[in-house]
Amino acid sequence: MDLTSIKPELLFLLPVLYVIAEIIKRTPLKNWLIPFILWGISVAMVVIYLFTEEISLENLPSGVIQGTIIAMTTIGGNQLFRQATDKRVEDNVEAKLNEQTSEGK
Repeated sequence: MDLTSIKPELLFLLPVLYVIAEIIKRTPLKNWLIPFILWGISVAMVVIYLFTEEISLENLPSGVIQGTIIAMTTIGGNQLFRQATDKRVEDNVEAKLNEQTSEGK
């Protein structure tokens, strides 16, 4: 069991999970469920992949760890992007509104 790195062939899951998250956002599901759904999909896909290489109980914890890292990297990357773009725009709009209200006093 190798817990030192993520198998490079599993990195394709990063954009796949991102697309899945964007699809889920357009459904009636609550947004707070998205990380849990992505985590479950990621762990399941990694464990299945590792079991195709070798059916061994050692692959289960490795799959859970690698799947978790991949899912959280996708979620974290999305949040970094959103905070750097969307929230920056919101901050700028809020700052302008505060500036306008303080001038009007």
